[in-house]
Amino acid sequence: MSGSSAPLPEVYNSKHLFGIANARARMGAKKRHLPMVAGSDSHFAATVGLGVTEIEAANAEEAVAAIRAGQTRVVGKRTPPRFFIGNTVQSIYTIVRKGVRRGRKV
Repeated sequence: MSGSSAPLPEVYNSKHLFGIANARARMGAKKRHLPMVAGSDSHFAATVGLGVTEIEAANAEEAVAAIRAGQTRVVGKRTPPRFFIGNTVQSIYTIVRKGVRRGRKV
């Protein structure tokens, strides 16, 4: 994979509640012998770092080389459900608010 700028497979995302997508991504990466990384996909400060890619590196160049060589350790905890509820309520509020604004313009 050296020299490649292809996106790395994210095999752990803390926002996947049931872990099915994470398991499928991990199986696909293993099957294709791809390096694996994790992410939090966070929208809240409290959930930053729930999905982490651990590597041994002294600088950015070593970090990239370690990831490309597949020398990573994926660690994570799932995002607590209360954050999904907050996102859902916020999304509904935004949709309703936009609808109310459109109604006033007519």
